[in-house]
Order: sequence, then C-alpha cells, then structure tokens
Amino acid sequence: MKDFRELVVWQKAMDLFEDLVKDVETFPKTEAARIISNQVLRSVSSVSANIAEGYGRRKGKEYEHYLYISRGVLNQYYVVILHNMGVYKHIIK
Repeated sequence: MKDFRELVVWQKAMDLFEDLVKDVETFPKTEAARIISNQVLRSVSSVSANIAEGYGRRKGKEYEHYLYISRGVLNQYYVVILHNMGVYKHIIK
C-alpha cells in the first residue's frame, strides 16, 4: 500500500463526512442546529485525518492510538447526532 488513501477505512471515513455535509444542510436553520452541525462536522472530519496521521507514523502502538482516537470521535458523533438529536432515529433501536 502506497499511502493512506488506499485504506478502505479512510475511504469510508471520507464517505461518512461527505454524507454528513449533505445531511447538515437539511438541519433546521436555528442557532442550536448550527452549533451542533459545526461541532459534528469538525469531529467527523478528524476521523479521516487521524487515520491518515496514524498511517503516516506506521509504528504499531502509535498507529493503533490514532485508530482509537478515530473510534472515540465516531462514538461522539453517534451520541450527538444519532441519539440526542434524533437524526436517523430509525437506525437506533
């Protein structure tokens, strides 16, 4: 593998970010929704960035550390968006 862009997990993280960008455009035009949108966009964009940074270090424990950070960010995303805001409520049961 030549670089991080070949990693399926990085590609999926980018797809998630692109989908999220489209989704936040449908959020209500309120101050609260704007604040949450900005927070979630920053968080989710860091997932692919952390995967890329970890891949660039390519040292077992360090790479693993960045993957754990990415997973933690995704957990934050699920709590804020999927649970608290009720977006995609049909996914959460």
